[in-house]
Amino acid sequence: MSVQIVYFPARGRAEISRLVLEIAGAEYENVNLDYEKLGALKQTGELAYGQVPLLRDGDFSLVQSIAIARYLARKHDLYGADIKEGAQIDSIIDGANDVTNKLIPLIFPKPDLQGLADLKATGFPKFIANFENILSKNNNGDGWFVGNAISLADIAIFLLLEGADSLSFDLQPYPKLAAFRSRFESHEKVAAYISSDRRYPARQAFELPEPSNNDN
Repeated sequence: MSVQIVYFPARGRAEISRLVLEIAGAEYENVNLDYEKLGALKQTGELAYGQVPLLRDGDFSLVQSIAIARYLARKHDLYGADIKEGAQIDSIIDGANDVTNKLIPLIFPKPDLQGLADLKATGFPKFIANFENILSKNNNGDGWFVGNAISLADIAIFLLLEGADSLSFDLQPYPKLAAFRSRFESHEKVAAYISSDRRYPARQAFELPEPSNNDN
């Protein structure tokens, strides 16, 4: 097995690439780190930015989570039917990453419960409404985000919606996204992965206070 995902034993920033490989039916190995092993890995010079995840694909290695996911999606034909669909996929991934970049600093290194409550109340619904609208414009929102086939864009949004579970965010006002999530989870390869012991546990939902009046 030549493909390795080097990361902590958690979903985190490596999960998007794991899902690409699972949907593609590709073999891969999770190489689990702790902080001691990460320190040793940094000394090898293999981590260009001192961060994981790290992909090893034979004699090729790559860091930065979204770069890894894009590389694997292109390799396994999960990047659209043409250059235009690829650009649409890029746009959706970047939009999802905008949300992630707001969420992660509120969770690590220590959860900011008030910040999370405010993001859930004001910032998060705006982003989710945007994705509901984008999905609705492709095949009336009854398929995938781009074109007629599952792609990296769908994986990115699915993981964003899973992340919203930690905020107990209600998808009921967004019926197209709620149906999309069910459709994605019912995909044969995804369903097999979700029900397997290969997948690391989800983060528990936070107990959030009432939101403040601050806008996010």
